[in-house]
Amino acid sequence: MSNFRFREHNLKTVVGGVSALDLRHISIDSVEEAHEFFSSYGFDWNNEQDRKELLSVFQKALVFLQTEILDATDKFPSELISYNELKDLRKLLVFVNSKSTHTSDDLRMWSGALLKVMHVIVHFSHDMYSIFPDEIQKQILGPFEEHLFTDPSHGNPYLRKNSADEMIKLYKFEKKPVKDFRSSILKLLAKRKLFALNLYDNIGIRFVTWNTFDAFRVIRYLMANTLINPFHTLTDQSVNTIYPLNLFSEVMDELRTSNNDVDSGEVDLILQKKLSENHNRAEYLLKENNFSGEGYKFIKFVSRRLITVNVNGNMQRFFYPFEVQILTRDAYLESIQSEQAHHEYKKRQRASARKRLLNISDT
Repeated sequence: MSNFRFREHNLKTVVGGVSALDLRHISIDSVEEAHEFFSSYGFDWNNEQDRKELLSVFQKALVFLQTEILDATDKFPSELISYNELKDLRKLLVFVNSKSTHTSDDLRMWSGALLKVMHVIVHFSHDMYSIFPDEIQKQILGPFEEHLFTDPSHGNPYLRKNSADEMIKLYKFEKKPVKDFRSSILKLLAKRKLFALNLYDNIGIRFVTWNTFDAFRVIRYLMANTLINPFHTLTDQSVNTIYPLNLFSEVMDELRTSNNDVDSGEVDLILQKKLSENHNRAEYLLKENNFSGEGYKFIKFVSRRLITVNVNGNMQRFFYPFEVQILTRDAYLESIQSEQAHHEYKKRQRASARKRLLNISDT
């Protein structure tokens, strides 16, 4: 081995900030090298249980590609259709080697795509939620549900636990359904800055308020009633496109000093007037999302809950994230009817995932 030989793509993944999902090839020349790679990855090919797990992952990845990524014009290599034809999953790593003269371009490309999907599935399948789903759901969602009730005469949902608490009338409250397997894999592949261990919205809740002022009241309520702790917030995941926080604080200061008794609807009019007169000073908090429509107005943040589970008689604790989304009734209804419709969102996700898996450039 030359003292000056470095595999640049490996350096890029370790110290260059490039995800393994964005590599175009892997420099593995033989099944023996592939065996060592699997070993460092955490799987012993000589171990029957490990082989079975890898086979299961391979089959899931194959189904995902066939149902979510392939176009009608794609030529998927017959060698990859079934494990019986491939014989040895370690060969996938050899197929991706760009120096191999025995591998067709299609086989190289789709082998790489399979490995990338397998990589995501392995990490996703070993997330704590896959091990303790019931305990995590109960301990995160249970406290919120204790503060929700429905007016039996009108059917309106409210946020309030005791009569002494602040009461906030909601248009809607939703528990986000747990993402199905394929949706989670698609999201992880589509967003270049995501990996399985920071898929933050396995569990999520959504508050739909009647106006902008109530959206901020919900946040205050959640903190006042210890449903969230600001010190557990993952600040790089926060988004606010509903109303600029600096102008909101100014309006609240003005209303406090004026001692005027105004209801939520009147406060909303004051907020909108403030924004129209000071839009050049508006400070929103944006986070890149290439798949949501530009007009989607919402507040989103990710908090964490300390979860306690019983493992063979021993109590174990770990933090688990959950997403809170808040939007107004108008934004909610618009999101259902406009370009933010779910199928359009998924369409953009699939296009991005396909480009990434097949190394397709935007240019």
